Order: sequence, then structure tokens, then C-alpha cells
Amino acid sequence: MKITRFIIPALLLIASEALSADPVTTTAPFYTVINTAPFWDGTYDVAGFGNRDGIFGDVVTNFGQTITVPKDNVLDSFSFYMNLPSSLTFSGYVFRWNGSSATGPELFKSVATTTKGGFNPAPIFEHITFNTGGLALTAGQYVLFASPAEYKPVVGFGVWGGIPSDVYSGGAFVVNGGETSSEWTSTPWFVQDMDLAFDATFAVPEPGTFVALTAALLSLALFLASPSFVFPKGKLGPADKNV
Repeated sequence: MKITRFIIPALLLIASEALSADPVTTTAPFYTVINTAPFWDGTYDVAGFGNRDGIFGDVVTNFGQTITVPKDNVLDSFSFYMNLPSSLTFSGYVFRWNGSSATGPELFKSVATTTKGGFNPAPIFEHITFNTGGLALTAGQYVLFASPAEYKPVVGFGVWGGIPSDVYSGGAFVVNGGETSSEWTSTPWFVQDMDLAFDATFAVPEPGTFVALTAALLSLALFLASPSFVFPKGKLGPADKNV
């Protein structure tokens, strides 16, 4: 009996996985992507993100999405769909989530970011991506969000792509009016019964290790599948018989 009868199925199991039960989460051999965009119609939006003039001064509104960390736990990037004035500057952030607010220290802050803006005649949404450089997260929930708070007094506000239903079971769209990280962690956020149009890409902790293992197993399988390879007599079976 050729050992490849057992090796090949094992390799296929390692090299590919089925889609997750969560319809917005896709798991591949070395990465996981959470992506709600396929459930977005491309036009529905949630309004109010930015800095606005208020009766008692500027009003800041921050938008974000809570997530649950998958098995592949290194966050490489996250993205949202935005239509904002080109004058509005903001950054993307990652904090741990405690169920009602951000908590703990700031885990990631992006560089200052802007959009092109524009209407034609409807809002032109841009896919804005924040690259973390590989942020290792532990199990639990986190909030991925953007805030213009550090770039006041520039005034401007706009809309983000949203989905008017709860399509992602691991989190939700959240809103906060805090201007500092201390307010983000001390003031409850408004948790909405819906999701943003967003994606987040996670990698395995050490992809090189898994790549090397798969390559080694594949090489072994190819060697054992060679027509010239037979088991030694008296060991695992007759050398001149294949079943």
C-alpha cells in the first residue's frame, strides 16, 4: 500500500480550510479576513464623523467597529469606506474593547490620513486602509476606529459606508464623542445594532514556520509518490505489491 494514500489527504487538510461558519469571515492556510463589504449595497451610509461647530464649541465624533480576534491573531491591516472632506485629517486606532468602551493603552495609531473627497452626484466612497505592520493581539474583543480629535480645529464631517443590519456576529458599529484617549477609555460608546462596511486582515503569528512545514511535507509526499520508491521487504509490506 502506498503511504501517499494517507499523506496527500493530510497535506490537503493543512494547505486549505473551509469557509468559517461566520459568513463574513474567510480562513485560508496562513491568514484570516473579516469582510462585511459584500453585504453593503455601496450607497447606505452613516453620517456625522468628523469635527463640527457646536453651540458650546467644536464637537468631535469618532466611528469604529468592534471585532473578535480570530485564531490567526496578527492584525496586518483594517479598512473602512469613507466619504469625507479632503480638508479633514484623522488617524486610525486600535484599542482593546471591554464591552462598552475602549480600554487599556493605545495599541496602534496610524499616520495622519486624509481622503480625496467628492460627490458625483452621490458620495464617492474611498476604501481607506490602515496598515499596522503586524500587530499581535490576544484573544478577545478590540475596537478599530478613526478619530479626527488630534487634528482640531479643522472643521469638517462626512459619511462612512454602513450596513443597516447585524451581519457580523463578532462585533458592531460603535460611536464616541471623546477628544482624547482618556475619554475613549472612560466614556461609554454608543453601540449600534448594525455593522460598518469594513475589512480586517489577520496573519498567523509565524507564517514562515507554517510555510516551511508545508513545503517539507509536500516534498516528502512527492518523494514517496515517486515510481521508484518502494517499502523495504519485511517492513511495512511487500515491495512488489501496491494496494
